[in-house]
Amino acid sequence: MKRIIFGTKNEHKLQEVRDILSEFPFIVLDKLPSHVPSAQETGKSFLENAIQKALFYSGLVHEPVLAEDSGIVVVPLGRFPGIQSARWGEGNLSQFEKNLWIIQQLRDLPSRKRVAYYECALVYVEGKDVCFTTVQRVIGVIASRPVGQKGFGYDPIFYFQPLRKTFAQIPQKRKNLYSHRGKAFRRWAEWYRSMRLEPFDFFPLHA
Repeated sequence: MKRIIFGTKNEHKLQEVRDILSEFPFIVLDKLPSHVPSAQETGKSFLENAIQKALFYSGLVHEPVLAEDSGIVVVPLGRFPGIQSARWGEGNLSQFEKNLWIIQQLRDLPSRKRVAYYECALVYVEGKDVCFTTVQRVIGVIASRPVGQKGFGYDPIFYFQPLRKTFAQIPQKRKNLYSHRGKAFRRWAEWYRSMRLEPFDFFPLHA
């Protein structure tokens, strides 16, 4: 098994991704070493930022790197916060306050017009080579109030209509089946398996 570094310092994301990849036991995912500085994110899209991070971290750790950039896009707010999802209000607003601010901006809109989506851009780099990219989304609406204690970030206000719950109400393993991050990392893992493993590595032959 080959060790792969996940380019994040967000413990919530790391645990979520490890849960997603638990069905792929041939992948060993480690977090960034503590001494590695955070990459700058100056791209104009989630994908540009993910590529920037993956190449930056790969040059420092000299190991294969997975990096993602993700966030929530609220359509009636002009697609805000988008790539600023983690950074806007930083130092001034808690995540709970940011969630309430978004709800307040949409207070006069009916549910069907409160459309939002989560987006995850995922990039895999070996050395200086970008070997794999994918961008995945999950569509929902902004809830009228925060609901649920699971998940993190904007999950309490992201209402997923097929399950009639916010992402913060859905158990992690079930959420992974639908989430933007779950779809992106499973797509990468399937690609990685097809590219890196011989059939006998995951279909053992018995005498």
